[in-house]
Amino acid sequence: MSYSLFEAVSEIHEAFKKRDITHLRKASNKCAASTAVEENKEMLNLALISYALAKMLEKPHYLDYKKKDEFTRAVSEKLSECVSHAKEGRISEFNATLNDARALMETIDTRKTRYVRNILEKARTKVASTLYAQGFSLTSAVEFAGADKREVVNYIGKTLMFDRAGKTKSMVERLKDVRKIFE
Repeated sequence: MSYSLFEAVSEIHEAFKKRDITHLRKASNKCAASTAVEENKEMLNLALISYALAKMLEKPHYLDYKKKDEFTRAVSEKLSECVSHAKEGRISEFNATLNDARALMETIDTRKTRYVRNILEKARTKVASTLYAQGFSLTSAVEFAGADKREVVNYIGKTLMFDRAGKTKSMVERLKDVRKIFE
């Protein structure tokens, strides 16, 4: 089953408007899974944004930010614009608007972070780990997600992600996925 860019960004926008952390995480996972099949940079960026938004909403120190309402309104507007761009197939405008949303998030994250690594870096690690669990080589997953290899290996070692996935995809399974794309 294909997960379109329009469906993905619409789902993320709705979840963000409702402050639904669980749904944002699920959307991130679906985008990462779609990325594993199609190697689509837009889906990768949506996976990162969705995961980072979920983390921001669940951390109390982000929610008490004085300009929280202004921030959430601005991000929601950017996501709404992304929905329109995706619906109309305007990918370059979609990417530019999504980059604007990411810039807003980075502004808040640098002010409110309590960690050495920011939320978007953590999102890259998480998504790279997911791609690796779905059959990417470690090097490919790290390069595609723009993550730090040591952080990904460290994250993988601390999670049960691969136990849940069961195993990585075999070459036959990967070919089936590719054939589905061209059907």
